[in-house]
Amino acid sequence: MRYCLLLFSIMAFFAIEPLMAKQQDDIFQTIEKYLKVNVSEYRFEDKNGKKITKQEFALQSQSQSFDVDKENKVIRLKNKEKPVDVSHIVGQKLPHQNFKSTAAFKSFENYQGKPLFLSFYFSECGPCIEEVPLLNKVKDNLKEKYHFVAVTFDPLSKVKKFSKDHDFHWDTIYEAHKLLKALEVKSFPAYYVIDKAGYIKKVKTGLGSDSTVDKFMDWIEREKEV
Repeated sequence: MRYCLLLFSIMAFFAIEPLMAKQQDDIFQTIEKYLKVNVSEYRFEDKNGKKITKQEFALQSQSQSFDVDKENKVIRLKNKEKPVDVSHIVGQKLPHQNFKSTAAFKSFENYQGKPLFLSFYFSECGPCIEEVPLLNKVKDNLKEKYHFVAVTFDPLSKVKKFSKDHDFHWDTIYEAHKLLKALEVKSFPAYYVIDKAGYIKKVKTGLGSDSTVDKFMDWIEREKEV
């Protein structure tokens, strides 16, 4: 029995080790793909600023978030932030504001006839970048039913670069500090669904690792939260 258990443990170790290595590779491939950096040129630090190995970073990043400091070439771990609860804003009307946009429309009053889907991001937000392909598919499926608009505090130059790098060609409201404050957007990515009358119908922070196009479209179109 002891021999069997020992043999099982050894087999499990050799089965798990390649899986862990693959997960680590996936983390770094994601960072390089979405943040456009070469991780081999970066130093890794824990949340206290202490230098750690690439392998230590990969393991700890499974339970922590991280920031990428491109200027100093540092990737630093940090505690995962809890999503900010903004459910109290549901039912409020969109503010009457003029804004800067990549589209001809300069106020929400220009978006008529359909509900409005707002996606809030900024150009160096890893989760925001990672969710772009899914968001594009959602838009392709629902563009006849909804207006799709992105909102960011980034300047136009960063918006253009983001669109080019990540194939994200949405109408985008930029330098939207005043609007973000009015809508109480404090964590990214975030999503608001606005009804035809201009009232906030539902809000969501992040899609989650198990999200699919169908699940997200279901959330957008579901009449009531469950």
